[in-house]
Amino acid sequence: MLESLQKILKQLPQHLTARYIVSACSLLLASSLAFHEYYKSSVFDEEAAQEEVAEGMEAEEVAAEKSNEGSVSPNPSQCVKAVEENDGPKDQVLVVGKGDTLHSLLISVGVGKTQATMAVDAIKKVYNVKQLKIGQGIKVTVAKDPVSDEKLINSIEWRSTPEQEIILQQTGGTFVAKKNKIELKRCIEGVAGKIKGSFYKAAVQQGAPSNIVKSAIQALSYEVNFQHEPKPGNSFAILYEVYKDKAGKIVKYGNLLYAAFAPGGQLKQIYRFEGPNGATFYNQNGECVVRGFLRSPLDVTKLRMTSGFGPRFHPLKNYTVFHKGVDFGAPHGTKVVAAGAGVVTKAQYWGGFGLYVSIKHGDYTTEYAHLSKIAPEIKVGAKVSQGQFLGKVGSTGSSAGPHLHYGLIYKGRHVNPNSIKTMPTHKLIKKDALQFVSFKKTIDSKISARPEKGEYVLAIHDKVVG
Repeated sequence: MLESLQKILKQLPQHLTARYIVSACSLLLASSLAFHEYYKSSVFDEEAAQEEVAEGMEAEEVAAEKSNEGSVSPNPSQCVKAVEENDGPKDQVLVVGKGDTLHSLLISVGVGKTQATMAVDAIKKVYNVKQLKIGQGIKVTVAKDPVSDEKLINSIEWRSTPEQEIILQQTGGTFVAKKNKIELKRCIEGVAGKIKGSFYKAAVQQGAPSNIVKSAIQALSYEVNFQHEPKPGNSFAILYEVYKDKAGKIVKYGNLLYAAFAPGGQLKQIYRFEGPNGATFYNQNGECVVRGFLRSPLDVTKLRMTSGFGPRFHPLKNYTVFHKGVDFGAPHGTKVVAAGAGVVTKAQYWGGFGLYVSIKHGDYTTEYAHLSKIAPEIKVGAKVSQGQFLGKVGSTGSSAGPHLHYGLIYKGRHVNPNSIKTMPTHKLIKKDALQFVSFKKTIDSKISARPEKGEYVLAIHDKVVG
């Protein structure tokens, strides 16, 4: 190439030779610089690409190592589980609020109206959804339809009572509801200690339910003057029934079984025992401590006496007749309870008395008339305890408005209920006395009472004693 260039230069005029030499040199120099820049950039790009690939491979390997920590190889079930957690069935606990219905609660979690209606209709076959109460928790399981992305109900369940649960299952678009009975185990629990100021406060702080403590105070009131006798340091003990589910959780409380108090070192004990006149409280000698009837066998905050015992002008007959009881005006539906322990002798609609219940208590009989409803368990021959629910206030029979007619019969003759201050003490005899001794022995085995500095110390051996 150089020889060819020399030949060309010799043939050119001398004045042009220098000019071409300069131009050629410039061209060669520029070409050399351009080639160098191209080579440099190409090598740099290739190295950068190789570095990027290396960095990418390293990052991928690190990610793979992290993902495989603790496992040898990817587990297909883990992938399925992840999908289920994101798109599979989800449990939600819905709480019934004011104005809520089961239908509206289901709508609130995204369930379609058709689905909600079908579910509620199925549940209505086994349960009255209007009985849902504010605060009730309802577990609902929903899942997304893979095709329509609509939320579908898988199941619904809640505990309607301590001993019953409602369950709804959806299979192939069909809803089936059922009621399940929950088997409960009866146990005996209790508390014991010493009071600082209040029997009630001390027992509740130990863990006894407030309604049980109130029953204990009421029963002990026949033996103890709670206004003057209790002093700081006095010992007490209470035993009561509890009912537990399979998990060992207490789902409801039963009856007070035993209460003891030792004001001034004088031990007072009462035992709940079902004798010939129903369940009531007896002392350690088998003597009934309940010596009176409830003066008003319904909520005292909701009643007013509208007619007393004796002659009165009858509001419907328009003439004076002898009224053989006491009338308490109260709102329709007010709960009516037994004035004393006894045996039901009548529970039916009975002429002008309307829905009527009578209970025999030894020589006495109490009667409750014009009820709007009688409790299902109140039947002839049933034993009831003092304060047990009998029915609700109404206006059945010959009545000018909702009220309770309460009557008291002594040896076949009506007497004024307000005239009976106390009843004679009766003592268990024969078969009942033997059963009481056996029951008392069982209770006493769970309580220890020993003199200590002139006082009785009462203690339960274990928190759960039966």
